[in-house]
Amino acid sequence: MLTQKGKTERAAKIIKENEGADPKFKDSKVKIIENDFEIETYHSEFDKLWKQLEEKDWAYDCIQAIVHVGIYKNDWRLFGQVTMKDLCKPFPFYDLISSRGMLISEPIFMKPFTEKQILDIILGRVKIYIGVDYEKFIEFANFLDIKASWSTSKELHKYLDNKSYNPKEIFSFENKGIKVEILGQQMFLGGGFFMKIIFDQILPSTMLLKYQYQLTKGIEYKKDE
Repeated sequence: MLTQKGKTERAAKIIKENEGADPKFKDSKVKIIENDFEIETYHSEFDKLWKQLEEKDWAYDCIQAIVHVGIYKNDWRLFGQVTMKDLCKPFPFYDLISSRGMLISEPIFMKPFTEKQILDIILGRVKIYIGVDYEKFIEFANFLDIKASWSTSKELHKYLDNKSYNPKEIFSFENKGIKVEILGQQMFLGGGFFMKIIFDQILPSTMLLKYQYQLTKGIEYKKDE
């Protein structure tokens, strides 16, 4: 109880003052950095996909050539899994309904879907599968002048050993992470970064630019300390 109270107090301090001790890691600090650019999503693309679904049992799009999105009904709920597995290979894809219970993700009831669409998803009458092509993501990041690449297994484990992170919070695939370099500082992307793209439908470009902005401000903040 006392431990939880301490975490709550540290979290409250961060909210009030925009900085403070990390609620999870006592030896770390957290600083909230506001950004003033619009958070763009691909919610509007779902409108097109739902309209396609009125005429056939499947609808598909690839957002920014990175995010595979498929909506399926009837027999295509099963066929769609096979299709998405092939499209996303070798990377995994996710069922949108699996975001339920994820604290960092927007509730499905908050999506810009109609009540019928939400009910169809919850009852399993419609399946929405989403997957990220991480190779294309890395290419896109470099196109935006954000240096990104796969790490080696050794680099990933060295990073985790030197940081006070829960290994489960850092994205990894086949024992490799995705590292980015901003202002000479190297960071590994967390799993939550990609969950925002998948389950909150934030555009990859927005996530990258937001991350770049926050890291840049964070690095500048540390230099000023």
